Formats: sequence, structure tokens, C-alpha cells
Amino acid sequence: PAGASRRVRAVVTPRRTPAETKKRHLAASTRFVTQAMNNIQEAIDNAAPELALKFCRQLMTRLGGIDLPDKPKILGDLNCAMGMLYFELNRLTLSLVHHRKDLDIAIENALNASYVRALRNLGRTYQRMQDVRSCCSMYGRILNLDCGPFLMGDAALQIGRCYFDEESWDEAVAAGRRALLLLRDSSKQGIEEIKSEIPGPSFSLYPEPTRSELELDCLCLIGRSLCMLGSNAEAEQLLTQCLQLAQEWGDNTAEAAALTNLSILALKAEIG
Repeated sequence: PAGASRRVRAVVTPRRTPAETKKRHLAASTRFVTQAMNNIQEAIDNAAPELALKFCRQLMTRLGGIDLPDKPKILGDLNCAMGMLYFELNRLTLSLVHHRKDLDIAIENALNASYVRALRNLGRTYQRMQDVRSCCSMYGRILNLDCGPFLMGDAALQIGRCYFDEESWDEAVAAGRRALLLLRDSSKQGIEEIKSEIPGPSFSLYPEPTRSELELDCLCLIGRSLCMLGSNAEAEQLLTQCLQLAQEWGDNTAEAAALTNLSILALKAEIG
């Protein structure tokens, strides 16, 4: 009828189902975590470890109220990053705390790659703390895992270095020889196959040593240990091999180390 008010029909937005709401929350949480991790990596790339740690702590706090299917892995990655950042700052006790948390999370959630990663980081930290027994224990657990010749060779080399620092020359030689055999066995693997074995962190702080670098370290370790044992002829043979390979592979650091140790051998021969 004339003069009657016109009814405006309301447009009703369809209500989302619980599944749709959960999916949207998951997508938003994933974007947030990805951006937070990018911020951490950017701080690391800009050589700002304290800022990177601040971002790590902020994300760790926020994760308490976020539900993600891979949340244990993210927490492990964060603890790994914090452990490495504290290592770079030489705050070794805190480094151990976070690498142990990474290890515990890996064990509780059957995260095999994270487990190996945590063992390596703990071994590296104990090594800097000069805790030889604990360092050898961490790397020894890697040797018992049968996780590929490259990682096992690296672990045996680190154990050999610990024995050398303790002046246990025979044990250093034995560990170095084992490491050398494993690393040379890994030369049959392709680069991508080796990369797939290395349980790298989600955040990049320092590069992984190459197989050739580790092999040269083995030769130098065995040569130096044999020199200390008085086996000068074999020591000279291995150090000469190290020198030749270092020159062939363009490794200036290993070349300098080999030349230094060969000079020490020559001096010992002169003294008699």
C-alpha cells in the first residue's frame, strides 16, 4: 500500500563450517610462523645474533597458543637455532640447554634427522668446552646409528680430535684411520646423496665442511699423531699426501697445516 515502508532484505553471510574455520586458522598460523622464521634468518644473515635470539624467543612464546601439525619439529628447529646462536656468542651452557631440548623433542617425536643434528651440535659444544668424554659420547652415538659414511666419518674425525687434544695419540690414530676409510667410502656417493644425509638446521649459520676438507683433516690428524708417537716415516708419508691433495684441491688452509707439520718433522730429524 502507498506510504508503507519498504523492507530491506539483509544479506546473510553463510556461516563457515568448523572444518573451514580450522583450515583458515591453520593457514594464518603457517604464514605467521614462516614470516617469523624468515625474520630470524634475516637477522642471522645480517650478523645480528642477539636480534635473532630475540625473534626466536618471541616465536617460542607465541607457539604456545598455536596448533600446528608439525609443531614439535618447529620447536626443535627453534631450539637448534638458539643453541647455535649461543654457541656463536660463546655462551656454551645455554647452547647445551637448547641443543638438549632439541634432542629430547627429537626422541619424543621420532624425528630421526633432528636427533642426529642435536647429537652433532652437542658434540661440537662439548668439544669447545673441552669435555672430551661427553664429546666422544655424542659422536659415538652417531657412529652407532649407521647413518651413512659421510656423517659417520665426520663423527669419527671429531672423536680423533678429542683424543689428540687429550694426548691419547694411539686412540687418535685409530679414530683418524676409521674416519678416513668412511670418508673415502662416501666418495662413491653423489653430492646430492651426501646432502640428503646431512641433518641441516632450518636456519643457516655456517657452511657444512666438504668431504675433501674432512679427508685432509684426517690425513693431518693421523700424521701429527704418528709424529708424536715417533713414527716419523709414516707421518711424513701421510702429511706429504695431505700436502699434495690440498694443492690439487686448492685448499690453502690444509696446505699450510701440512707444510707446518712437515717442517716440524724435518726439524726433529735434524735434531736427531
